[in-house]
Amino acid sequence: MWPFSRKRQDAVDRNRPSVAAALQQLETIGIRVREGIAPDDLLYSLGGTMDSPTDWAQLLCVLGSEVERGEFPRVSDDIWHFDA
Repeated sequence: MWPFSRKRQDAVDRNRPSVAAALQQLETIGIRVREGIAPDDLLYSLGGTMDSPTDWAQLLCVLGSEVERGEFPRVSDDIWHFDA
Protein backbone atom coordinates (compact mmCIF):
# COMPACT_ATOMS: atom_id res chain seq x y z
CA MET A 1 0.00 0.00 0.00
CA TRP A 2 1.25 3.47 -0.87
CA PRO A 3 2.25 5.05 2.49
CA PHE A 4 0.64 8.40 1.75
CA SER A 5 -2.78 7.18 0.70
CA ARG A 6 -5.96 8.83 1.92
CA LYS A 7 -7.22 5.52 3.35
CA ARG A 8 -4.24 5.28 5.66
CA GLN A 9 -4.56 8.90 6.83
CA ASP A 10 -8.30 8.45 7.46
CA ALA A 11 -7.53 5.39 9.61
CA VAL A 12 -4.95 7.38 11.60
CA ASP A 13 -7.38 10.28 12.12
CA ARG A 14 -10.09 7.92 13.42
CA ASN A 15 -7.72 6.76 16.17
CA ARG A 16 -6.87 10.29 17.31
CA PRO A 17 -8.98 12.01 19.95
CA SER A 18 -10.68 15.30 19.23
CA VAL A 19 -9.09 18.44 20.66
CA ALA A 20 -11.86 18.65 23.28
CA ALA A 21 -11.47 14.98 24.30
CA ALA A 22 -7.68 15.27 24.49
CA LEU A 23 -7.95 18.36 26.72
CA GLN A 24 -10.30 16.46 29.03
CA GLN A 25 -7.85 13.56 29.23
CA LEU A 26 -4.96 15.92 29.99
CA GLU A 27 -6.94 17.54 32.80
CA THR A 28 -7.03 14.17 34.57
CA ILE A 29 -3.24 14.30 34.90
CA GLY A 30 -3.10 17.97 35.90
CA ILE A 31 -2.42 19.72 32.57
CA ARG A 32 -4.98 22.49 32.16
CA VAL A 33 -5.52 25.51 29.94
CA ARG A 34 -5.17 28.77 31.88
CA GLU A 35 -8.22 30.88 32.65
CA GLY A 36 -8.78 33.50 30.00
CA ILE A 37 -7.42 31.38 27.16
CA ALA A 38 -10.25 30.85 24.68
CA PRO A 39 -10.68 27.79 22.47
CA ASP A 40 -10.10 30.10 19.49
CA ASP A 41 -6.62 30.84 20.86
CA LEU A 42 -5.78 27.13 20.80
CA LEU A 43 -7.37 26.57 17.41
CA TYR A 44 -5.40 29.49 15.95
CA SER A 45 -2.29 27.33 16.41
CA LEU A 46 -3.83 23.89 15.91
CA GLY A 47 -6.26 24.60 13.09
CA GLY A 48 -9.60 22.85 12.72
CA THR A 49 -12.31 22.81 15.36
CA MET A 50 -12.62 21.43 18.88
CA ASP A 51 -14.08 18.27 17.30
CA SER A 52 -11.17 17.80 14.86
CA PRO A 53 -8.74 14.95 15.50
CA THR A 54 -5.51 16.16 17.06
CA ASP A 55 -1.95 14.96 17.25
CA TRP A 56 -0.80 14.58 20.87
CA ALA A 57 2.67 16.02 20.25
CA GLN A 58 1.31 19.09 18.49
CA LEU A 59 -1.29 19.68 21.21
CA LEU A 60 1.30 19.39 23.98
CA CYS A 61 3.61 21.82 22.15
CA VAL A 62 0.79 24.36 21.84
CA LEU A 63 -0.17 23.96 25.50
CA GLY A 64 3.43 24.50 26.56
CA SER A 65 3.86 27.64 24.46
CA GLU A 66 2.26 31.06 24.26
CA VAL A 67 -0.83 32.17 22.38
CA GLU A 68 0.38 33.18 18.94
CA ARG A 69 -1.52 36.46 18.82
CA GLY A 70 -2.43 39.39 21.03
CA GLU A 71 -0.28 39.85 24.11
CA PHE A 72 1.16 36.28 23.86
CA PRO A 73 0.00 34.94 27.25
CA ARG A 74 1.05 31.42 28.28
CA VAL A 75 -1.50 28.75 27.34
CA SER A 76 -0.88 26.56 30.41
CA ASP A 77 1.08 26.88 33.63
CA ASP A 78 1.32 23.08 33.92
CA ILE A 79 3.55 22.26 30.95
CA TRP A 80 6.44 23.98 29.21
CA HIS A 81 7.66 23.60 25.64
CA PHE A 82 10.84 25.08 24.31
CA ASP A 83 12.48 24.50 20.96
CA ALA A 84 15.98 23.27 21.61
